[in-house]
Amino acid sequence: MVTLIVLPNIYLCPLGLILTAVGGISLCDLMLNEGVNVPHLCGKACVCSSCIVNIKQGAEVIRIATNSEKALLATNRSDSRLSCQTVLGKAC
Repeated sequence: MVTLIVLPNIYLCPLGLILTAVGGISLCDLMLNEGVNVPHLCGKACVCSSCIVNIKQGAEVIRIATNSEKALLATNRSDSRLSCQTVLGKAC
């Protein structure tokens, strides 16, 4: 089990949220399942960057970014990930 803390965001999750999940699910799907309206304009196909998130802690419990994801994030902060591609589970 992984516990995630979604920091408050005035547009998506004003009060913040604490989520518990098992591995194998993307951050986007997890947040959508909990009612957080995460933008995902490309349908979670890894061709846009509308679902971008910043990982503050816990990178050790998410899988590493694919080359496709890295290409989309090339100009973003180093802690940025696409939530549709950020899968919970042992980093590999």
